[in-house]
Amino acid sequence: MTRSRTERAATASVGALAVVLLLVGALLWEGEPTSFGWFAYEPMSEETLSQLVFVNDRRVAGLTSMVTGLLLLAGLGGYLLGRRVSARPPH
Repeated sequence: MTRSRTERAATASVGALAVVLLLVGALLWEGEPTSFGWFAYEPMSEETLSQLVFVNDRRVAGLTSMVTGLLLLAGLGGYLLGRRVSARPPH
């Protein structure tokens, strides 16, 4: 069973979209450095560390983009695997 040209183009474009989403998500996740440090002693002040935010809006967008790209790649892999298995003649 041969695949049509449009089916191959759709498969390639979904794969490319997934890779682009993964790359954009990685760039958004690592786009800005985190500003915190680790010290081996307790700070002298009684101030709490309430301003530390490890996940901001940019990182949430990056994580969402990466998860969407991974889901697309997993779906594409399952589709291609199912297509390969179903194309075999029965025994």
